[in-house]
Amino acid sequence: METPLPEVLVLYGGLGAEREISLRSGKAFYSALKNQGKYSIRLLDWKGESIVGLIDSKKSIVFPALHGTSGEDGTVQEMLENLGIHYAGADSVTSSLCIDKIATKKALFSLNIDLAKDLIWEEGNDYTWSEIQDCLGTPVIVKPNASGSSVGLAVLHSENDFIDFKNDLSLPFPLLLESYLPGLDLTVGVVSGCSYGVIGIKPSGGLYDYDHKYSIGNTVYQCPAIISDEIEKKIQIQAQEIVSYLGIRDFCRIDFKQNASGTPVFLEINTLPGLSETSLLPKSLACKGICFKELCLLLLKPVLERFMSVK
Repeated sequence: METPLPEVLVLYGGLGAEREISLRSGKAFYSALKNQGKYSIRLLDWKGESIVGLIDSKKSIVFPALHGTSGEDGTVQEMLENLGIHYAGADSVTSSLCIDKIATKKALFSLNIDLAKDLIWEEGNDYTWSEIQDCLGTPVIVKPNASGSSVGLAVLHSENDFIDFKNDLSLPFPLLLESYLPGLDLTVGVVSGCSYGVIGIKPSGGLYDYDHKYSIGNTVYQCPAIISDEIEKKIQIQAQEIVSYLGIRDFCRIDFKQNASGTPVFLEINTLPGLSETSLLPKSLACKGICFKELCLLLLKPVLERFMSVK
């Protein structure tokens, strides 16, 4: 007798600033698979509550369409692990590492990849603009250390910008300050250890912030990026090396940016990349002829195999 396929439970929503994007991702994933007849699939708008009793570990697997705080930082992954529930994506330890931009860069320091020059701004640091300029030049990018979707991203061009930013500061410490890189934003999807198409990103105004990511028409996407074959291959190889080195399971998206000489510089890792209509992981796989429904099946395949292997 053939073992029945598990129910697929799509966790979406979450608690953080990226809740709206998570709702889009979850609905898109659900819609892609609900009518194809192979899986029983349902949505669960998770708002941080206990999931004890909500999921049957013997009958269900989880696809976390969650982003940022609680969803992508290892919190929900640890909850699922403690309940013996199989889920898609990076495990709790790797998720916790990868959402921490500072810790990720430290972990990757021994790899032969270019990293953006940075300065860590911790609570109590009283940096002057002159000190920051001496270290990083101008302009300077400011990033929250543990969030995605470019939430809170800012660019400082002058001392007045720095003063205004400090006066209005509402982001949690530590913050990551990085030298501004003038070249093309680049990203690549990695699924089951394989790199797909490199996407070039050209936001109007030059900064790929939250509004440019999720407002249709504010950004031009090159699918694939208009770069040399050599640079494309370098990014794809480095992405696979990063995934292998950090032990990132199933899928992720890795962001780079070109420096003044055109060399790709690592920026950050997204262990639960978006699946909305403007999201980059679907664009990366589309470069290789993989449609959105096929992508969703690829994302689900490893966790399904893990579930079936213990039946």
